[in-house]
Amino acid sequence: MMNNKQTILYQDQAYYQIRSYFKTQGFVEVFAPSLILANTPDPYIDPLIVKSNNPAYKNWQLHTSPELWLKKSLSENLSKVFYLGRVFRDDISTNHHLLEFTMLEWYRSLDSLDTLIEDCKSLFLEVAKAWQQSTGLVAQMPKKYVIVSLWDLFKKHANLDLDNILDATKKDEFYLSNLLKESGELLVDNAQFTDAFFHIMIKYIEPNLNPNHATIIERWPLQLAALSAPCIDDPRYCQRFEIYYKGLEIANAYEECNDAKILKKRFTADNKLRKSLKKSVFMPDEEFFNKLPLLPQTCGIALGVDRLMMTLANSSHIKEVFFGSL
Repeated sequence: MMNNKQTILYQDQAYYQIRSYFKTQGFVEVFAPSLILANTPDPYIDPLIVKSNNPAYKNWQLHTSPELWLKKSLSENLSKVFYLGRVFRDDISTNHHLLEFTMLEWYRSLDSLDTLIEDCKSLFLEVAKAWQQSTGLVAQMPKKYVIVSLWDLFKKHANLDLDNILDATKKDEFYLSNLLKESGELLVDNAQFTDAFFHIMIKYIEPNLNPNHATIIERWPLQLAALSAPCIDDPRYCQRFEIYYKGLEIANAYEECNDAKILKKRFTADNKLRKSLKKSVFMPDEEFFNKLPLLPQTCGIALGVDRLMMTLANSSHIKEVFFGSL
């Protein structure tokens, strides 16, 4: 257990190492606003709503991600940008999640997801260096980095063929949930594809990932594309990977979709799902859609800094690496 001073020193050194890495790579740091009109309408990410006596700020939100602002900055003839700062999500606090946490998000134009993986490997080293410099202790680095597809994980740990599931889901949204219920799994009433998918992830996939390895899970179903582009070789999947280490999701990366028509359609569907879940719906950011035609081919990634610091320090609770946490 670290005391407050050790936490402050660790944070200071880690943020310094991170910023130094991106500066040597030629990135521009973008200072995105925390207070915005509306976040992207992800059905499963809820923002904190701000109450103000100023009528101009009625029902504004704290950002859940700087994503839209970073992409807007790319339209200003910038090619490599990053954000390091706090974001806010209205979830239940746990030993690995707080309402306010530190996010690192960066984008590379005219580059690939493979480059983002190399960035992550370098950042693991930089934060490990920060831990050693601030405490004198050696960080618990991954023994190896393993790249694996979701199809392989579903087959190995749940004995399910994800290709067949996605084909069947085109005709029946409830195919996977019904399949699981028939095999004795317990799911919520009217469970849709995403409910059933994450049931499998939480019960069968995540517990079986080697905690000593950083596992890079690639090729996610298009239903979970968010703002990522479809795979060129198989439109059932999207160009996305996530990194897990010690049982925690550390990072989430996309080959970005720059097609405004596709994203507007996804946002509309997401708002429809939010409404069915009795959640508020969000107005679209028209400035973002107008900027999309100005963006080059881009890949981007968000990394949970506190979680990375936590795993490398072998901490049991995120509050140990986050000074001033609620």
